[in-house]
Amino acid sequence: MKNCIYAFLGSEPGEEITYPGIAMICNLVPVALPVPSATHGFLYVTTPYLLSKVRSYLELVEVSDTVRTFNPDLYNEVKRLIEVLLSEARNLGDNEVLAPGMAEREVNIVTWSFIRREISVPRISTTKVDELHPLYQVKDIGSSIVVVNDRIGKHIIEASIQRIQRVRLDRYTKTVARGALWSEEYLPMGTLFVGAISLQNPLVVAKGLEERKDIVEKYRTLSRKLDEILKQIDGMHLVVGGRETIGRGVMKLKLSTPPRRGS
Repeated sequence: MKNCIYAFLGSEPGEEITYPGIAMICNLVPVALPVPSATHGFLYVTTPYLLSKVRSYLELVEVSDTVRTFNPDLYNEVKRLIEVLLSEARNLGDNEVLAPGMAEREVNIVTWSFIRREISVPRISTTKVDELHPLYQVKDIGSSIVVVNDRIGKHIIEASIQRIQRVRLDRYTKTVARGALWSEEYLPMGTLFVGAISLQNPLVVAKGLEERKDIVEKYRTLSRKLDEILKQIDGMHLVVGGRETIGRGVMKLKLSTPPRRGS
């Protein structure tokens, strides 16, 4: 399995002979962040800029040669949600928010601190997305997502980020060690991220390294076990940011691909 990971991600830093991994991993985009409002409780806030970044990822995976299929229903639902919200957001006024699930409610104003905006447009169903996290089942994204313009969204999202100043104490003086003051930023629990992983065929990558039989064997092993590895990754929990001892950075990873062409 260790050889498979090397072939999946590529050679380690400092290795004398380097070789590529089969995976191109894009950054994760925070698409919807839970933000408390004074009028509707927690709402999942996003902006046209974040939605457009997700759409660029969808375009990337759709032009890739997808030979394996994982949960295409989830992919289709995310794509539909992004396309509908982006289409409606083009006409979003400066004093409005796009609130698909709240158009028919009596309270047609959303308030965040000093920011007040009118709401508009019809409900969007997001069953598959709601299955990704327990919080989404309690308050599903379809009825609680709102799109605000990028200018206002920057302030709302900025206010939802928790910032903590941390220090490291000198073991002997019990005072702050020199240079050991830093800050950490935490996104709220339940934030929905979307990223992209583009995979090359391991055997195709191996053809350019035929003179190194030991490295080629890593790719061949990975080719045989790739489906098994992807199944293990799908649905697993990761800790990112190195703060597992205080319960920070826990993320549930779910794989989804476009339907195969012609299906």
